[in-house]
Amino acid sequence: MFMFNALPTSFSGSGANATSTSQTSIGRGREKEYGSKFCTSNMRKLLMTVMCAILLLQTITLVSAQAQLPPPNYSLICDSQIRMDVDPETSTPPSEKMDCVVTNEESYALELSISSEMSGLSVEHDDSIVVGANSEETFQVTIDAENEMMLAAYSLSTSTEVTKTGEFDYSDDDPKKYNTMIEILQYAAYILEPQQGDNDQKLLDDEYFELTYTLTNKGNAQDKFSMNTYSYASRICDEEQTFETSNEDASGCVLSTPVSDDCDEELDVEVRNSWSKDWEKRTSMVAFLDVDQSVSITFKMSASVENSTCWPKNSEEDYHLEFTHVVRAYSDFGLRGWYDGDDDWGQYDHSPIRIERTVDVTKSNDEGILSSAIPGFESSYLLLCVFLAVIIHNRKNRLY
Repeated sequence: MFMFNALPTSFSGSGANATSTSQTSIGRGREKEYGSKFCTSNMRKLLMTVMCAILLLQTITLVSAQAQLPPPNYSLICDSQIRMDVDPETSTPPSEKMDCVVTNEESYALELSISSEMSGLSVEHDDSIVVGANSEETFQVTIDAENEMMLAAYSLSTSTEVTKTGEFDYSDDDPKKYNTMIEILQYAAYILEPQQGDNDQKLLDDEYFELTYTLTNKGNAQDKFSMNTYSYASRICDEEQTFETSNEDASGCVLSTPVSDDCDEELDVEVRNSWSKDWEKRTSMVAFLDVDQSVSITFKMSASVENSTCWPKNSEEDYHLEFTHVVRAYSDFGLRGWYDGDDDWGQYDHSPIRIERTVDVTKSNDEGILSSAIPGFESSYLLLCVFLAVIIHNRKNRLY
């Protein structure tokens, strides 16, 4: 019995140990499986971390390398000065084009943005330009002004900024700039308004006539203006000096001045302007006028010449001479180069103006009977004789 019971007990003990051992083996297997999965997950995370770090490092290295690169080597050169004609009478529109050259010294292409700064004038150009490796390109800037603009100078700043180097975007911290001076040129223009009809005149003895003109500066800057007048004896046909003309049936004569060098052949002139009421013995007047400023100038033309005895005589035996009287006005700036050109008087607003008229002058012949009887005995001598006769007569009365 003892043996019987011992066996089961022994058997039972052996079974319990087996069960316990089996369970332990299963637990250890699960631990190994879990440990293996855990290690695999950690390896994946570690691998991802390493890969991200490598990519981040490459990015940082690329950015650092780009930041450390020197700026692209290129240059920008534009026209240094542009002159613009704003005279409304010229056929040229007030628009000019400026050339700018971009030279790329790099071995890769550059793409650049274009900008400009200027106030007072209109500017147009392309927004960008691409310049190939080791080459140059030109872009144009169009500048538009307006007619009748005032004389002035403007500054145009043109800039280029690199936006791409090769195929890579680029942030340019050092754009190129070029400054150009834009000059609005001066032009001359004025208006001359007569305050009376420009008709021919007739003068007898010491009579005179006045001519007033108002001159207004219509240019785009201050200008110097001049007005002058002069006269000369009109030439007449000398019938003793004839010549044949191209027409076989007609003949001509030489035009000559009908006075000798001993006589005056100019009218007497006095002048004054609206700024001074005093008459001056001169033949010209100068005025500096701002834009739209005016001045009035008056000429007094008189026949009070000192010697007319050499003049021809009319049918009444009075001295008679016909004068050509000229009034001229011009702008000092507008006159520059005018004599070298083909423009006529008064053709344009800046052209000098010339006004001509005929002045018919008659001087009374004061010679009396004595002078007609005795050639060469003139009125002055007659007056002297009368004066001496009066003195002698008065002395005789005193004696008696």
